[in-house]
Amino acid sequence: MDAADIGWSVLKAPLVPGSLRQTSDKTYTAQFIPIGDDLEEGPVEPVDARLSEWANNLGSGEGIDAWMRGEWFDSPNMVQVVGYDGGDFEVSSAGIEGALQRQGRATALYDMIAAIIERRREGSRLTPGYRSDDALELWNAVSPDEQWRVRNDLWADGYGYRPPTPPQVSDYKPYVAPTGMTEHPWWGTDDDDDGDFFD
Repeated sequence: MDAADIGWSVLKAPLVPGSLRQTSDKTYTAQFIPIGDDLEEGPVEPVDARLSEWANNLGSGEGIDAWMRGEWFDSPNMVQVVGYDGGDFEVSSAGIEGALQRQGRATALYDMIAAIIERRREGSRLTPGYRSDDALELWNAVSPDEQWRVRNDLWADGYGYRPPTPPQVSDYKPYVAPTGMTEHPWWGTDDDDDGDFFD
């Protein structure tokens, strides 16, 4: 992936920052700005999502459907994901109408779903399922590590994903021997008899 590919994937992230909000226990909405091949912005459109729960003989889990242009049950512009027993979510189906492709719509749907997943189940991520060649190209451009990125600028209430930070050197404490121990089997002798073999 070269710099132009990275720039294009960032440009085609047209969910309006700060527009994602929860509208009920199981529904969400955000605003989307389509970007055409001429790089002109189109009119703002709503993007909606709803949660569902399911159970069968294989287990139980949650589903998230996100769509634009129509109702969830008849929109051809939709991404559906499923999450099994508290783990990651996997894309089960995705599609954008031919005339509406290459405007950032799938990216916007994936971004919305990834943000909802992260907020509902901290530590869970959106992972790919079966992908077409076009979907594979999109995933590789945006999230080459097989987990969709989580944008921390989407929520209207300011909530933002913060990746865990690695431990700092100051978080590590030196080994202190139990009281009365003056020689350690690997580190030798405690010369000043304070229980710290590293000074």
